[in-house]
Amino acid sequence: MTTHADAPSVVRAAEKTLSFARQGLTDYLVRKERTQAGLHNAIIHGRSVTFVLQNLKNLHPDFEKWYEIVASRLRADPKARWFVELRNRIEKQGQIGDSHSSFKMYNFDSSKINTMNRDAPSGTVSMFFGDSMGRSGWEVLLPDGSLTEVFFELPLEIATFQLSMAEAPEGFSFEKDLPDWLDQLEAIVQEARSKFGGASN
Repeated sequence: MTTHADAPSVVRAAEKTLSFARQGLTDYLVRKERTQAGLHNAIIHGRSVTFVLQNLKNLHPDFEKWYEIVASRLRADPKARWFVELRNRIEKQGQIGDSHSSFKMYNFDSSKINTMNRDAPSGTVSMFFGDSMGRSGWEVLLPDGSLTEVFFELPLEIATFQLSMAEAPEGFSFEKDLPDWLDQLEAIVQEARSKFGGASN
């Protein structure tokens, strides 16, 4: 049983859910403290978009015919199916599984390092680039003697990072395919808005 009063309410909820996924993508690509949380949020909320749209089933007579076409399209896309698998892993196992990364730096010299270190926190003992999630930052010694990491964002003209998985479809990377998948879902939501109503907020 749906809590939505009408079809436009469902469409607006799907748009909101997609916006949460987009925020997760932003957090992931920024490569700071919320990188891993951002990746998980993008996948979970992205997968939820079609779940939300299925609330239209009892609110509009044309929904099932339309959604079968949409679902067939998604099932035929190996990368869309892979994101469904990843969402299931996160929900049931708390992780996506084994991944591998590629980090490349360009035109980076000591003068750039010196410039960046002007913003280094007090207690900085070292600088690092491209950890397992593509993050870069400083290792900082705290007053109690413990170490922490403070992340910073590297401009794209300096470094690029790609995270992939051996089990994934050929050529898969989160940096390319996660934005593409969310764009695909946005097109579906736009179709739903056009067919069932619900102005974008």
